[in-house]
Amino acid sequence: MKYRFRKESTLQVLVLCVITIGGYLMYKLYQLSKEINKNSNEISKRFMLLTILFFILSTISLLWGVANLPDTQLLKAHLPIHIFSSVLDVVWIVKVRNQLNSLSGAKKGQKEWLNAYLTSIFHVIYFQHMINNNYEATINKSLQQISAE
Repeated sequence: MKYRFRKESTLQVLVLCVITIGGYLMYKLYQLSKEINKNSNEISKRFMLLTILFFILSTISLLWGVANLPDTQLLKAHLPIHIFSSVLDVVWIVKVRNQLNSLSGAKKGQKEWLNAYLTSIFHVIYFQHMINNNYEATINKSLQQISAE
């Protein structure tokens, strides 16, 4: 199976993530997950939709709380939603990272290996950087080797 991870400017991904207050991050995770799920259903659609729902809820409640400053009660009430949303985001990012590493056949220490530290800091920006650096070719090469065996 050929994967079609879209190449785009890493700077563009960064700017869109900032401008959309993280909304583009959700979009990119969803797109990557859809592509990954062409070969397996490792990242369930229900999980993705639940994560997106809590992200939207968290963002709206945060913006509502900030709009109503100096009353901090709303921000305090928002905290559990934000924590739960953040945990779901991290789990999704780790799932995508693990699946991309698995698809590429990369081993820890190889240049194709998605570093956990860089993933935790840069998320989809790092994924896009790796995709732009011939990551797709590495994945397809790995799949051809598996098919030949």
